[in-house]
Amino acid sequence: MPLEIAAGYATEKGRRERNEDFVGIVTPNGPELSSKGLIAAIADGVSGNDGGREASEYTVRGLLADYYATPDTWSVTQALDRVIKATNSWVQNQGSVRPALAGMATTLTTIVLRGGFYHFAHVGDTRLYLLRKGVLSRMTSDHVWDRPEMHHVLTRAIGLDSRLAIDHGMGEMHERDVFLLTCDGVWASMTEYDLTHLLSEFALGSRDAEDTARALVDAALAAGSADNVSAIVLKVAQLPEESLRDVLATSRHLPVPAKLKPGQRIDGMTVDALMHASPTTILYRVTEEKSGRKLVLKTLQTERAADEHERSAFAHEEWLATRVVARFFPQVVTLEQKNWLYFLTTWHDGHTLQEHLDAGDHYTVPDVITHGIKLVRAIGALHRRSIIHRDIKPANVHLGTDHELRLLDLGVAQSGLD
Repeated sequence: MPLEIAAGYATEKGRRERNEDFVGIVTPNGPELSSKGLIAAIADGVSGNDGGREASEYTVRGLLADYYATPDTWSVTQALDRVIKATNSWVQNQGSVRPALAGMATTLTTIVLRGGFYHFAHVGDTRLYLLRKGVLSRMTSDHVWDRPEMHHVLTRAIGLDSRLAIDHGMGEMHERDVFLLTCDGVWASMTEYDLTHLLSEFALGSRDAEDTARALVDAALAAGSADNVSAIVLKVAQLPEESLRDVLATSRHLPVPAKLKPGQRIDGMTVDALMHASPTTILYRVTEEKSGRKLVLKTLQTERAADEHERSAFAHEEWLATRVVARFFPQVVTLEQKNWLYFLTTWHDGHTLQEHLDAGDHYTVPDVITHGIKLVRAIGALHRRSIIHRDIKPANVHLGTDHELRLLDLGVAQSGLD
């Protein structure tokens, strides 16, 4: 199930003699969509001559081409940062060696949609908006002078300075999210109410992407915009199954919670008890306040917060745990949003085989056969998903009071799904 995006754009010179805006979208298929994602960009050229259009067009065309040439090992943010800063150097150099293009510069707002996440980079006063569940949010800040009479003067732009500061951001996508990239010719002429109305029609399916972009541009001109008018709209029509790359990207940005005590709260849950602590991870039993259900929260020890290897291993364990949907394993519970590095699983009353042995319990031959059959079935369920546990021992085999056997801890598991 791949990522599906409905995309459209429109751009007009309006009352200006020429159009110094430039927009572009790349929608790859197959492996490139998974590894690099979709990218869209809008730029508004700045110059008293043809340099404005040249700066905006070169910036967008160069970004869309060079982003896909960056190594797959780079994060999206790293790739965008490197390409945009290289573009900034080229634009600034052209303005200095070609007198006819002196002062050429451009704003830039770009977004990459990959897996279940969006990533954006921004310089200038073009804008990125997100419409989610009928609520419109502006994701970027305008880089202009903070004086009423100078709101049109940029403090940051591609080509303006040799040292470029780029705003970056990322977040998780939801189905029916709508993203709008637009220039000041549109956003300065329309109210957020009008933007929300048109984008909501797109989100609900009563307008398609191209019609929505065209409607935004036409509405800005009808409202009296004297500038170039351009808009790109993107709707998340279908999210892909979460990939290991997505989990790793999230794990890099979430902080590790400080050690928790019973009674403390975290993301709408109350800590009941510390269940287990190892040198690298720690488990708590928690109660979800909204539903009252008991869950297990697993996170890294605070001493491991800066260890990228441990973070990656932890993200890998979470990803594998979400793949094993069967009665032989605790099931991962997904929250709509979490603010800390952890994952949740279902909690089951009972004890591990090691705890039973430590308590002096003994098993009859029929018990051993029954538990052995269940364990083999659990291992088979893993192998059908190309996962090798690598740490099966009494401490990682749980016997529930519901008479189910569950295999625990995929921390050192290997998988052909990676």
